[in-house]
Amino acid sequence: FDHALVMAIAREIPSDCGFLMDERPENTSAVLARARPHANLRTLVSNYKIVDSGLLADVRAAGFRHFVYGVLTPDEHEECRRLGLAGVITDHPQFLLAQS
Repeated sequence: FDHALVMAIAREIPSDCGFLMDERPENTSAVLARARPHANLRTLVSNYKIVDSGLLADVRAAGFRHFVYGVLTPDEHEECRRLGLAGVITDHPQFLLAQS
């Protein structure tokens, strides 16, 4: 959750990095803009509870991939599929497989 630390790591290692967010920031575009100098920092992982079409639009406009965690029910997994997220971090992969 420490974005300053993630940016420092992104400067030092040539690996994909990402921001982790549990709460929606007041200005998502500003948060993502801080990552702009780091080509390997183009992933956002957020709590499913904060995802909506506005957040997804901001993330996509900034050129980021978006993953979520905290997805619990079959309906929530289906919503993630419908939203076109890059991925879902889940304890229930059977809910994704059942809908493939």
